[in-house]
Amino acid sequence: MTDDASHRAVVVIPTYNNAGTLVNVVERVAAIGLPVIVVNDGCTDDSASRLKEHLASTSTDVEIVTHPRNRGKAAALASGFHRARSMNATHAVTIDSDLQHDPEDIPGLLAASRQSPEALIVGARRDDLDGMPARSLIGRRLSNRAVLLASGVRVTDSQSGLRVYPLDLVEAAKCRSGHFGFETEIIVRAGWLGRPTVEEPITSRYLPPEQRVSHFRPCLDSWRAVLMHTRLLALSPVRRRGGE
Repeated sequence: MTDDASHRAVVVIPTYNNAGTLVNVVERVAAIGLPVIVVNDGCTDDSASRLKEHLASTSTDVEIVTHPRNRGKAAALASGFHRARSMNATHAVTIDSDLQHDPEDIPGLLAASRQSPEALIVGARRDDLDGMPARSLIGRRLSNRAVLLASGVRVTDSQSGLRVYPLDLVEAAKCRSGHFGFETEIIVRAGWLGRPTVEEPITSRYLPPEQRVSHFRPCLDSWRAVLMHTRLLALSPVRRRGGE
């Protein structure tokens, strides 16, 4: 897959203790033909050794960024975006390493991004997926509603990890939220900046509970989300009038 000078994309894969699925995701993403950046966010399992072994046996060219300790998803994405800019990319595709998303959906999202290069492209998951925890569905719907109230942007999946980010938007948005909050906050701030968010349907799945690796901590991360949405709602009247 090739891009022109105005749309140069790389794929950023943040990972934390997904040793059982990481290589599968990397292999399938690399087959698309885009540069790949894996951000090892302080993995304590054998993710690093499995990836190293895989790369030694193939001709796949993957950039690896390593955090000495776990810093959370927002920090992992920030490191990936920083490396992408150093590679002269204009856009970054992000995909999680837990096999919830299909890498084969990436070309469709990139096609949408090329049509609207200024837009944040979000891969929208259905809300009737087999095995989806009830708290995930409730949390997503509440988040979608809060995004609408804060920015006027209507989305069906404000928490999806499969996206295409214009890197200039990432820089301009100046998001403050860490961990999982970044992915929601940037939709709000894109709306404040007058930048569109475009959703594209994607395939998604939840692995059986015995195979699933989740780093979402219901109490702590839900509280962080409440604080983030409260802050954004408080700022919303000023931002939507064009103030600072």
